[in-house]
Amino acid sequence: MTLRTRLLLGYGYLVALLMVSAVSSAVAFQGLGQGIEKMLDQNYASVDAAQIMLEALERQDTATLQLLLDPAGSRDGLAAADEAFGKGLSRARKNITEPGEAEVVARLEAAHVAYLPSRSALLAAPGAQALASYRASTAPRLREVQAQARALRELNEAAMRRADQDTRGRAVRGSAWLGLVVLLAVGSMAWLTRKLQRDFLARLGHMGGFAQAIAGGERRRRLPVGEPDELGLVARLLNETLDGRDRLQGELEGRLNLHRDLVLGLVRALGAGAVLCGEDGELLAAGSPAPAAEWLAAVQLWLQGPGRVQLRAAETGEGPREVVAALPAGPGQGARAELLCTAAGRAVGWLVRPPA
Repeated sequence: MTLRTRLLLGYGYLVALLMVSAVSSAVAFQGLGQGIEKMLDQNYASVDAAQIMLEALERQDTATLQLLLDPAGSRDGLAAADEAFGKGLSRARKNITEPGEAEVVARLEAAHVAYLPSRSALLAAPGAQALASYRASTAPRLREVQAQARALRELNEAAMRRADQDTRGRAVRGSAWLGLVVLLAVGSMAWLTRKLQRDFLARLGHMGGFAQAIAGGERRRRLPVGEPDELGLVARLLNETLDGRDRLQGELEGRLNLHRDLVLGLVRALGAGAVLCGEDGELLAAGSPAPAAEWLAAVQLWLQGPGRVQLRAAETGEGPREVVAALPAGPGQGARAELLCTAAGRAVGWLVRPPA
């Protein structure tokens, strides 16, 4: 598997985890929103309607007692309480959402229908019979209507409590799931970081140290190939290149040694006292037996002085390409120096021999 593929898979896995966490969060928040919306839009409306009806019943009871005490009093308060009860009952009837709520509303409506004739008969009864009629008939029917209204309120309050518990449960489950995803993402990030450090950054650092070692002249060091990826391919190619360089260098050294031996053999073949010197007078090869040190020092002194002048003149074209000079080389001795040039005319050294 290539390094590119592994990096793409690793980061793709992290992106997938982030997407899962984002989707999970969205689903959890949507569930919470639905639970809260149900409580507010459905159950709370029924609880509010039941409370309105209970308050209207209290006002009806108060207005009824006031009319018993003062039959000639105004009935506006009673009419207003009846209207408020009717609005609350209509609201409860339109907002039936829980199991059994329709039956409670039906019983509430039936109890109220039974209560109204009793109240009307109570208000039409003579004053002496009104209190007994209220206690015997009207008050029990009113309490029944109130009981059904309380039952409606308690039914929706219980539903609100259940919705609240369900919402809390969803929140806890969503938080646990999101925490698990985050924990998995953090663990995966740590694992990928360690793997990236081991498989990529550490190998790059090793390559940097390897490059510095090679630049410093170390020849035997090689890179471990490791994984068959791009870095492994680079390591293998570098190793092959260095191996090829060593083979080529060995071949060159072999050829240089051969050429040196040929030069030494040639110088020896020229006879005793012959020496081969470089452009600056450095001794490169000498025949056998070796020349005297005083003679060789005198030759090198000439090569570094007048000989250098003749060499520069030959290179610039101001002097002949082929220079054969007789030079003094110590008391009682002479020397004959020949400038050696390539086929292209470039001076490469001197061949110095004793005079013939």
